[in-house]
Amino acid sequence: MRIKFITPALIFAAAVSLGLAAAPANAANASGMMKSSGMMNVSNMMSNRGCTACHAESNKVVGPAWGWVAYRYKGENHQKAVQAVAKFIIVGGTGYWSKWTGSMPMPSHPNISRKQVDAIATWILKQPPIKPPKS
Repeated sequence: MRIKFITPALIFAAAVSLGLAAAPANAANASGMMKSSGMMNVSNMMSNRGCTACHAESNKVVGPAWGWVAYRYKGENHQKAVQAVAKFIIVGGTGYWSKWTGSMPMPSHPNISRKQVDAIATWILKQPPIKPPKS
């Protein structure tokens, strides 16, 4: 059987089968074991939600590095940046990162609670900002 279209779901399934969906070894250190008021460990939650199948802290996997996202929103109003990142996590899509990701769309995540999405967005924006490479 020949695969004609590569979808995010196919990439995720391949990443899981290869053991690539686990959190990077340094994810717990980078998160500082940050916990929200609900005491959820954001780094573990992101790993359990499959975020690490497509994203890493400092380099592109399928999607942009979290440090790149932090760099993009550096200097902006924090609450507006959290809202923008949270909306993209919920809705998904393509856009700003297409020149680095080859227009691979981020899947939507409508089933993650708003509290969890805000915690994830806040965690991403607290990562050390890394300027994306020239495309």
